[in-house]
Amino acid sequence: MKQNAVKIGLMVAMLLSLMVGNAEWSEALEVRSGNSYGDFQVMFEPLKPTYNVGEHIQFRIKGNKTFYLYLFSIDSRQNRGYVLLPNVLQQYHKYSANTEYLVPEKNVEFYSEQPGTERIIMLASTEKLDIKLEKYAKSGNLFASEAFQIEQEVKSLRVRSKKKETQKVTRELSLVILGDGRRSGRVPPPANTPPGERQRVSAFVSSDRTGYRAGDTMKISFGADKEGFVYLFSIEPDGRRTLLTKQAVTGHKFYQVAGRATLPGGEHSLIAVYNERNDLNADDIRLPNFGQKSKGIELLGDWPESYAVYHLNVTQ
Repeated sequence: MKQNAVKIGLMVAMLLSLMVGNAEWSEALEVRSGNSYGDFQVMFEPLKPTYNVGEHIQFRIKGNKTFYLYLFSIDSRQNRGYVLLPNVLQQYHKYSANTEYLVPEKNVEFYSEQPGTERIIMLASTEKLDIKLEKYAKSGNLFASEAFQIEQEVKSLRVRSKKKETQKVTRELSLVILGDGRRSGRVPPPANTPPGERQRVSAFVSSDRTGYRAGDTMKISFGADKEGFVYLFSIEPDGRRTLLTKQAVTGHKFYQVAGRATLPGGEHSLIAVYNERNDLNADDIRLPNFGQKSKGIELLGDWPESYAVYHLNVTQ
């Protein structure tokens, strides 16, 4: 960790795996658009829709008036909220009108230590709004408290003003944070795959919890960084697999389905498979089997163009 790095409190979701019930809905998640206050307009977006654990997270921002910026992160699962801006290293900063900025600044780094789905709240104001940071606990170079208190702070800032002409814009965005190694949302192709045929597209999948009891509701986030289709499979401990849903993807959004964890208990797998032309044969596609040990025989078959794996535990 760099000395000046700032850890973001995320909605923690370890890349474990599970058996999901029928998908109930599917929704594209993206930055909420069209937010403005009168003639005050702000563009706020991440540099990309997904980041890896430990990767520097940056946002692009631009307003048509000079403004002050406030950033927050809410971790509902851990009941924690964080004030990202201002922080110990970067205090209140005025951003000039009609100039595009990358935030955070060079001496500050935002990153996630856990994979999952991240919620960011941005508030831009044409007037400086003071936050009583002393009432919050320090978490590294950030200020932290219970999620409810941080959400109340955001609501308070939206109505707090000394001048009638003050204008404010609030926007929210969601990011997918990918893991690595055992927690990875991506599995490489076999070692004998020709270099030119190795993955050129990144599929991803994650969930909102580290583990589930049978009957628990869950939300799965998935997608890919290229336009096409993503097939979402579940694999039980005994190797049986089920196609949960198929989704057309744009390449710059991620999607969510809601499901229910079911028995049998144990370690299950979610696999998101990318296919460009929507011509995948879901019954014949070759997928990794994490529930059974190899007996020295590897079945023939075509590996998918790109796939991601997410491991979860289900208990009674």
